[in-house]
Amino acid sequence: MRPERHLLPVEKGLHLSSLLQTLTLVWVALMLVGCNSEDIRPGDAAGAVTEFQIIASYEGRVSLDSSGQSSGPTEIIIRSQADYEAFLIRIPRNKITKLNPAPPSDDPLLGKPFIDFESHMMLVALRAGTMYVAPRFLSISTDKNGLIVHIQDPDLGDTIFANQQEGIGSYRAVVVAKDRGPIRFFRQTPPGLPDWVHQLLVKRSRKHHISSLG
Repeated sequence: MRPERHLLPVEKGLHLSSLLQTLTLVWVALMLVGCNSEDIRPGDAAGAVTEFQIIASYEGRVSLDSSGQSSGPTEIIIRSQADYEAFLIRIPRNKITKLNPAPPSDDPLLGKPFIDFESHMMLVALRAGTMYVAPRFLSISTDKNGLIVHIQDPDLGDTIFANQQEGIGSYRAVVVAKDRGPIRFFRQTPPGLPDWVHQLLVKRSRKHHISSLG
C-alpha cells in the first residue's frame, strides 16, 4: 500500500492557480457565447418599441460587381420608384442553370409588383456569398430613435458544396410602411465559414460551367 502523499503549501498554491485559470477560461467562453447570441437583439433603453408589419416579402438572386461583392451596401433602403427600378435591373432575367439557353427567371419582382412609395418603402438585404440561401428579416420595429431592423444570414448547409455562379448573390426584400426617420440594421451571421471563405472555396472547386445571365 502506497503511503499517502500530502501536498506542500507551494504545490497547493500551484494547483489552486491552475484551477482558477481553467475556471476563468470557461467563464470567458460562456461570456463570449452569451454576447454572440445577444448581438442581434441589443437592449434598447430608448423606450417603447412598436413592431412593424411586413406587407410583402420577396427573395431571389441578384447581380454583384466584378469582384464578387455586393455593389454598394449589404442593406438597401428603397423609398422611390426610381430606386425600385434600379434594383430590379440587378435581378437576372434568366434562371441560373446548366441549360443553354437558360429559361426565363420566375422571380416575382421581375413582374414589377406595384408599390405605393408615398406610403410604403422596400428594405433589401443582400448576401454575396451564396445564390442559394437568402437573408431573413427576423423583426422590424420602431422606437423614438427610428426603425430597428434585425437580419439573419442562415447557415449555408449543404449548399456550400453546390455550384455557384460568379457575380451572383441572393437577396431578400420586404415592403413595409414608410418611415422617414433613421434606420438601424443589426445583422446576425451564423457560426462557421464566413461568406468570403465560401466564395474562395467556390472559385477553387467549381468544375462545371453554369450558363451566365441572359
